[in-house]
Amino acid sequence: MFLAAQKNSMTKCAFIVFFLLSSCVYKEKPIVLDYSDFGPQVLSYETLGFSWYEWNSHGSKEKDNVKVIVYKNLKSSAHKRYIDSQSPPAVDYRFISHQKAMDYLNKNIEELSQTNEFPEIIKLLKLTKKKLVSE
Repeated sequence: MFLAAQKNSMTKCAFIVFFLLSSCVYKEKPIVLDYSDFGPQVLSYETLGFSWYEWNSHGSKEKDNVKVIVYKNLKSSAHKRYIDSQSPPAVDYRFISHQKAMDYLNKNIEELSQTNEFPEIIKLLKLTKKKLVSE
């Protein structure tokens, strides 16, 4: 009788632990990078847009503050805290999935490595890729 009661208690305890663990929610933390981490505008504009504020029709002499938010799970609400702001200091956020960012980096690293003409850009893109892989 005692063993049956002990087994029943252990089963209940295991169920409670399982329930608590399964209800834990993974909090994704998006990766925030500078636009320039993806190389020069001529390389990245098709993926990220131009390097100036999206609400302006053209660039200016001053460098605009454009950030790239790399997310793994769009359903996560963590990226919603990044809202475009036109009041100083203005920040323009661009959103890109982790997979699309990795595809972009892999493609451009491979293509640039074939010519070996822009080693500093290759180095920058590899560093950005390393940041994304380590997160």
